[in-house]
Amino acid sequence: MADLYSVGVVGLMYLVSSLFSNVVSMLSLPFVLVVGVLFYKEKMDANKVLAMLFTLWGFASYIYQQYLDDNKS
Repeated sequence: MADLYSVGVVGLMYLVSSLFSNVVSMLSLPFVLVVGVLFYKEKMDANKVLAMLFTLWGFASYIYQQYLDDNKS
């Protein structure tokens, strides 16, 4: 699953842009972890939970900064 995910992210960098690829990879990281736990019976350990929380926190910070920048202009 992670190999297919990596190929998709590289394809997005090549076809669209690296910024869009980073946004998509940040948004899809929690999804990939949950799918791995549900379908492949992987263990949900503390590292996966922290990765999901940091990813969501980073995305929320990015969206909030965009919101602040839009209100400033």
